[in-house]
Amino acid sequence: MQEMVEARELTEVKANWDYLHELLLCYLSLNPQHTHKFIIRAFADLLVSLMSSETADIHRWKPEQPPKIRRLTAVVVVFFSF
Repeated sequence: MQEMVEARELTEVKANWDYLHELLLCYLSLNPQHTHKFIIRAFADLLVSLMSSETADIHRWKPEQPPKIRRLTAVVVVFFSF
């Protein structure tokens, strides 16, 4: 899943949410149900990684330039009964 995101050079969760959601649904539909909990965990890890890199970008500004301030709002709630 991470390789797919890297291949498309996706760096922002909010801007690319439709693609990320579609990617998750594809992985879920192509794999047996007993693997879904692992796919969901990998997806959540991927979101956290992307959001933390967005936050790191905010802190990498040069003193002569004002920082880019982005408001990150992400809520991942998944309800499954396994």
